[in-house]
Amino acid sequence: MKESAIHTKLSGLIAAIGGTNQVNSSVDVPSCGEPNVKVSTDTTLEMLEYLSICIKYQCFDLEATRRENKYLHQILEGKD
Repeated sequence: MKESAIHTKLSGLIAAIGGTNQVNSSVDVPSCGEPNVKVSTDTTLEMLEYLSICIKYQCFDLEATRRENKYLHQILEGKD
């Protein structure tokens, strides 16, 4: 999945959650151990923002790795 598609979906989720205008509302979140875990909207938004930052970091790291890989391939090809 491309970064733009992920960003679009995350933006949609944030807009959907943020559009409730209920700061202290809670949402049932299914969990492996506890089926009815209550999570506040603020906590959910914080988790989504953290996930967004993690995805951006991973995309940045992937691009840096690709550039480095390309550079190292050029060095190896030049030595042959």
